Amino acid sequence: MFCPKKPTLRSIKSGVIALAVGYRKISVLRYDNQTEHFLNIKFAYDTSRPRRFAPPEPLIPSEGSGISANEPGPACPQSKAGLPPFFDKTPVTSEDCLSLRVTRASGTAAIDKKPVVVWLYGGPRDRFRYT
Repeated sequence: MFCPKKPTLRSIKSGVIALAVGYRKISVLRYDNQTEHFLNIKFAYDTSRPRRFAPPEPLIPSEGSGISANEPGPACPQSKAGLPPFFDKTPVTSEDCLSLRVTRASGTAAIDKKPVVVWLYGGPRDRFRYT
């Protein structure tokens, strides 16, 4: 994610906090007192219509814009052919699905060094290796 400055953290009494990433503010949801969950943080523009089949373009937020990261974003469209019925309960899907979900320990300061796990996905073929 593009981050023009070091993130800073400020608390809000409601249990939702705001993370200022440069000029963006991202609200976060606390399910418990141990973790904070940032849902649906967009990192690229919508890939539908003129951007279909093109590489993602980094999202550059407008000055002073904010994100409500309290709800998960839509899942990317994919074929359900051959999957058991359990997998047919996919939530809302959209081509505008390029977003991140971040979970961290509550009270993490901007200067804290923590391990990070990142899953980079490449679509339906990301599990195959071509030579």
